[in-house]
Amino acid sequence: MNENGAPTVLILGKNKRNLELLKHEAEKLKVRCLTVSCYEELDVIVNTEKEIKLCLFDITGFDSNIWEYIKWINEQNATFVVLSAVVNQQVKEGSKKMNAKELYKKPISKQLFIELISEYTK
Repeated sequence: MNENGAPTVLILGKNKRNLELLKHEAEKLKVRCLTVSCYEELDVIVNTEKEIKLCLFDITGFDSNIWEYIKWINEQNATFVVLSAVVNQQVKEGSKKMNAKELYKKPISKQLFIELISEYTK
């Protein structure tokens, strides 16, 4: 939780417009929402944020370096959910190895997005 008592949700994805829409929906649920679309922005989060409750990572378009950042998420004891346009064996194995709570094929419904935030930010 941040200084206002609201849990922090981190959403990663390449599509900035989608990030804006997701942030808008997440904030309706009274959470603090951080969005990042590149490694540089993620580096800032890694170096400044201490209490992230939930991470929703759309790994589509990111290279295998994304798993290194997910190690940091594990160190923070944050719950993370992987979203991917392609759910192949490599993505399944990587998600399992990094202790992802869930793995979903994109797109996910607005209702599922809301349920994930509600469930994992209690």
